[in-house]
Amino acid sequence: MFDGYATALAIVHRGRMWRSRDPEGGLPKTSVLAEQVISPGAPLWVEDLTDHPVSAGHPLVVGGDHLRFYLGVPVLSRDGAVIGVLSVLGLHPKPFDAMKLRMLQQLAEFVADECFRQLGALELEETQSALSAFVKAVPASVMVSDREMRVLQASLTWLTSAEGRGSTFRVVLPLERIGHESAEAAPIETGGGVATLEPERALRVLAAEDNPVNQLVLKTLLQQVRVEVFVVDDGQQGPGGLARP
Repeated sequence: MFDGYATALAIVHRGRMWRSRDPEGGLPKTSVLAEQVISPGAPLWVEDLTDHPVSAGHPLVVGGDHLRFYLGVPVLSRDGAVIGVLSVLGLHPKPFDAMKLRMLQQLAEFVADECFRQLGALELEETQSALSAFVKAVPASVMVSDREMRVLQASLTWLTSAEGRGSTFRVVLPLERIGHESAEAAPIETGGGVATLEPERALRVLAAEDNPVNQLVLKTLLQQVRVEVFVVDDGQQGPGGLARP
């Protein structure tokens, strides 16, 4: 778009200005020309910098590189705030060109989208790091999932034990839900008529739990996947609980 001219990007974040042509921050913290774009939030096309009141006496205009042309367009956030300036500089005056101005504005929109994509990725990384530290530090088992119930974070505290108070074990069992139709008796033909196949016996589980609420929750959850639950109030009763008919 601007053959023979230099381009520069300045991004303002947390009170500091980052420049693509000065990533180490050797230049002054502010730019008088960029400020002319940031303050009103509008493009600035200066055909000849020696005629502009702000830049006429600038060191880069009266000396140094002898800049003559400047074009700056604001990089806008989604709410309309100015987060930076995309600019073009040259050693020769350049008359106004509405088409090139619009093309540079479109490029600034792309820059804004990329800035927010990178910022979003950075914020997500910081959030996940803080969440991971929290999950590892809490004195309990914690699982964090997204809206699709996919596990994002899980603590490693699966066993806790305290002398005189007992131990808590946490186990994850991958069980598939069995449809009701599989539990129904299926008729078959025999030589003497029609017989019925008994449904497959459900999985039987012995649970030792002294809390009535936990007993109810355990039974309710496991019965939904056709698991037959036998509950004893004391772990010392052992596997004898499964001897029931």
